Amino acid sequence: MIYLYIILTLNFLWLSILTFAFFKILFHYKKLTRGAENENLMGVWEKCLEKGNRNEANIKSLTQGLDNLREKSRLHVQKDENGDGMVLSSLHGRGLTRVYAKPVKQFTSQGFDFSQEEQDAVLIAKDAKH
Repeated sequence: MIYLYIILTLNFLWLSILTFAFFKILFHYKKLTRGAENENLMGVWEKCLEKGNRNEANIKSLTQGLDNLREKSRLHVQKDENGDGMVLSSLHGRGLTRVYAKPVKQFTSQGFDFSQEEQDAVLIAKDAKH
């Protein structure tokens, strides 16, 4: 008789484990198919894959656009990565102000002599992080 109780207890434990696993799987299935009306799990997976492919294409397009913007921004008036740009300086008098722009290539003057202040400005730009 004791063997019967042991077998019944083991069967009860086994059924409890199976019931727990079933409800856990059912919960995950409902979570995966949430928002999908009358659709099976395979259809939901296919939609996820399509969405992932679209996202990948969008990211690739955004990356290319960002690369294009980076390339175009190198031509703006700034201290770019090559050390190219210009130095602006001005002389102020009583009734007159003169503004000079001198080209800079690779952090050196191009055809014009720099004043000490202009040389200092180029060195500061060269050492700047941005």
